[in-house]
Amino acid sequence: MEKEAYVSFEVARLLKDKGFDAQCRAAYTNYGKLFTIQIQQYITNVLCSKGYLWDCIAPTHQMAMKWLQEEHHIHIGINPISGKGYYATIYDVADFDDYGIISTTECFFHVEQACEAAIKYCLENLI
Repeated sequence: MEKEAYVSFEVARLLKDKGFDAQCRAAYTNYGKLFTIQIQQYITNVLCSKGYLWDCIAPTHQMAMKWLQEEHHIHIGINPISGKGYYATIYDVADFDDYGIISTTECFFHVEQACEAAIKYCLENLI
């Protein structure tokens, strides 16, 4: 089974600030440590009720991109560059206008890096 790609602590905090609120299988502590579903009941029943330790939920890249599309009409496309990596394109789904290609000069080696950069760009610049 492939390991899920969660957003970084920095992006999780940006998502929280922008109103992202969904049931996630992971959360970050106040210190940026990621915990996954194995302790979800503990998160919900014990720590959250006391109001400390957990800073924000940690969605996957896919969950964050789906939220951007459904709530803000922003679509992120991840495109391969022949044998060199990936870049992201951001679209306004409501108007089908192209916001422009971000990262054209920056190529990412992994899909997850391109997703992370695109999500962060949207949260910081478009919402």
